[in-house]
Amino acid sequence: LEACGGAQAENDALSEAFGGDRFEELAKETRQLLQVQDVSVKAGSQLIILVPFREDARKSRGKQLQAFVTHFENAFLKALPSTVTAHILILEQADSAKFNRGKLLNVGALWCHAYLNKEQDIILCLHDVDILPDQSLAQFY
Repeated sequence: LEACGGAQAENDALSEAFGGDRFEELAKETRQLLQVQDVSVKAGSQLIILVPFREDARKSRGKQLQAFVTHFENAFLKALPSTVTAHILILEQADSAKFNRGKLLNVGALWCHAYLNKEQDIILCLHDVDILPDQSLAQFY
């Protein structure tokens, strides 16, 4: 409510718009739902990091891809639980059409469904080549 200016009239209007007197209670419930309570992954799970990619005219994305792979191999993947097998799947668009991130991710998900061991849990993580996550985030992957 403070983010809305803190004025009582605004708070009253928001309260009315979002459930009357229960607005603050609902807001607290929502915050509690969004908090991660326990992150546990079955032993033997496969984490597949799907990374859509296409080189640009300046040839700068290839350098980003190399930095991404190096970061994941040398730092991030080591922070994952040892019971999880992780793979990076680069989904490269080679044609000259407009880059279609969504289509590449769909193709990657379909490939995983078709070719990976279905007896293990498969966790798909949709990623971008230009984001290098901190090791402290590994538990959320």
